[in-house]
Amino acid sequence: MLNEIQQRDSQLASYSQRLESEVAERTRDLYKKNNELQAITLEALQAKNIAEKANHIKSDFMATISHEIRIPMNDVLGMVEILLRTRLNP
Repeated sequence: MLNEIQQRDSQLASYSQRLESEVAERTRDLYKKNNELQAITLEALQAKNIAEKANHIKSDFMATISHEIRIPMNDVLGMVEILLRTRLNP
């Protein structure tokens, strides 16, 4: 009976050691995956910031172009309207 108890204790110690090594291995894997995830998150944030900056630049460009086209176009349309209302001499 004492022999059986010693065998069980030996098995328990073996199981305990194996479980501890598995926990340590899984913990290392989790740390590695966590570091990878943090790197990916950082890259995503940088890409988001670049995209937002590009969108802001595009919006400024479109506003400037719109203004630069609209003002001369209004001038031309105003002159056409004046010409249409004016009686022209041959």
